[in-house]
Amino acid sequence: SCEVTGVMKEMPSNSHIHYNFLLSYATLPKWVQEYWYKHEAYTYVLLDSPERKEEIERAFPQLAEKYKTEEALKNKTWGVRLEPLEKIHLNPQLGYEAELKGNRSAIIALIFGAIAILIIAWINYINLTVARSMERAKEVGVRRVVGAFPKQLVNQFLFEAFVMNLIAFVIALGLIELLLPAFNQLVGRTITFSVWFTEYWGILVLLLFVAGIYISGYYPARALLRKKPIVLLKGKFQNSRAGENTRKILVIVQYTASMILLCGTLIVFAQLNYMRCQSLGVKTDQILVIKFPGPTEGMKTKMEAMRKAIRKLPLASKVTCSGAVPGEEVAMFLSNHRAHDALKQNRLYEMLSCDPDYIDAYGLEVVAGRGFSEEYGDDVNKLVINETAARMLGYMDNDDAIGEEIAVETVGEPMQVIGVVKDYHQQALNKGYTGVMLFHKDKIDWIPQRYISVVMKPGDPSELVSQIGEIWNNYFADSSFDYFFLDQFYDRQYRQDEAFGVLMGGFTGLAIFISCLGLWVLVMFSCAVRTKEMGIRKVLGASRWNLFYQLGKGFFIPIIIAVVIALPVAWFSMNAWLSHYPFRTELEVWFFLLPIVLMLLISFLTVAGQTMKVIYSKPARSLKYE
Repeated sequence: SCEVTGVMKEMPSNSHIHYNFLLSYATLPKWVQEYWYKHEAYTYVLLDSPERKEEIERAFPQLAEKYKTEEALKNKTWGVRLEPLEKIHLNPQLGYEAELKGNRSAIIALIFGAIAILIIAWINYINLTVARSMERAKEVGVRRVVGAFPKQLVNQFLFEAFVMNLIAFVIALGLIELLLPAFNQLVGRTITFSVWFTEYWGILVLLLFVAGIYISGYYPARALLRKKPIVLLKGKFQNSRAGENTRKILVIVQYTASMILLCGTLIVFAQLNYMRCQSLGVKTDQILVIKFPGPTEGMKTKMEAMRKAIRKLPLASKVTCSGAVPGEEVAMFLSNHRAHDALKQNRLYEMLSCDPDYIDAYGLEVVAGRGFSEEYGDDVNKLVINETAARMLGYMDNDDAIGEEIAVETVGEPMQVIGVVKDYHQQALNKGYTGVMLFHKDKIDWIPQRYISVVMKPGDPSELVSQIGEIWNNYFADSSFDYFFLDQFYDRQYRQDEAFGVLMGGFTGLAIFISCLGLWVLVMFSCAVRTKEMGIRKVLGASRWNLFYQLGKGFFIPIIIAVVIALPVAWFSMNAWLSHYPFRTELEVWFFLLPIVLMLLISFLTVAGQTMKVIYSKPARSLKYE
């Protein structure tokens, strides 16, 4: 029993740790407070200066030698690595971490995607402004002849860019506010508009706004000012090969970015589909999991009676208790070694407490020996290990491990291995296999049971939940009845990957749309410039396909160049992203072939949509043009 001495505000949503109760460390037994072998403790250190970090890390191994009071891990070097609190959220996930963390590589990829879309939009605005500047060439020429300074012309273009960017900025703010609830639901966070006013984010957005004005306004102005007034007055600026080449380079840049995003999106969804479709080696569907009640008098007797009552329900197939369930880290480590190993090569193994029904209920495949069974009498001093644990113990063949004795930390006598189960995915496929040892729930009493798993028969799950709730209230009325369905619990591990895929897909669609919009504008102005030429070609007998070729070839060559540049970049970047997954899909040819076909098809339709107007127009109208 503990006395309540205070009530705290809820932890902020962006904290890396949340809790319902804080228990004073002094409440723990004296031996626990001084026990250096407790792996489950979180330690926060307030340093008087950042330089002390390296000093503490260097000094810790020597300090730890003094406290190696037990044989376990005595032959290992003990060290610590201090992590700055503000960096914890995006650093790679480690063992025992309290909550699911962010993904730094995913955020970097999304930032690059956002920058790519922004650059594509700026390029389109520049192309559009330069294309329109052909019409405004005479205006600029006249203004320069009558005495306008270059600075005045630059300021005019910058002001136009400012107005355009300001309108876009206001619309963007409105869309952010509108889409924020859906975004929060997608990523599982609570982000508010006020995030822009924290630290440097607001300043960064303003800098991007200013950069957009300068980039999109300055280049078109300089493109006109580089020409002599007499050239502008003659209207010959429109035939500038340098300007045309510049626009083609800009098309290459934006299509390269779109191709990389499209390839990346396909690979992200392929990896997500791969992880979802792979065999887990463990059953997760049709299982209802109930959290253990709080400690109470006669707990063991009540629990056994409740299990028997649940087993009798028509919709319950099997009932088992365990310390962990698939979808989470076992998170109970002990330092173990082979009993007859003279060198005592200790390693940490995940220790999963379970009853004899666990292996059968979860469909684990026994590849050597047997699982726990009440038919054999006393299995309390026995172990069942997975294949990874067998390799870690030094057994190259699974059968070699059967009958061997293992010295288990905190256990007085060695425990015998009676079975080896095939490696299964205790956690999602973005985590590798770990060494797991299953032991009887009555053997190590300080490792708690945490879950009751009920394998369901086909039927109405809500009816089963209602029936179990009634049984629960008969035995543990003082504890809340908390439950979840295992398949949903397991799938939550993929939430970040799903959100990343959806965002990448949205970015890709936006990038392709903007790129095609820019191509549409460029084709439109190209057709306008070459209207008379096309009329002459038609009069001289050119076919429609020949006309389409003449108009479109200048746009397809930059797109093909973009494809050549984008493919190796996409391959290397996505291969690096996939390298973080222990279980990953292969990079198939169609991941890169489909984007090429799609981009060429979209570009063909974009170019064809504009050029058809010129191709099907009457030659007489074309020859009257200008």
